[in-house]
Amino acid sequence: MNTEDVKDVKIVTTENNKELEKRLKELSQELIEENYELYKELENC
Repeated sequence: MNTEDVKDVKIVTTENNKELEKRLKELSQELIEENYELYKELENC
């Protein structure tokens, strides 16, 4: 890769990809819910 190639590289972030932002939020929410359920199970042991 030379410096000319680097100029053409576009970094995908949630700022420039709203689908990615939406999916990350969905996954985060799923993890929060799953962790909460696991915590509740541990609490009841």
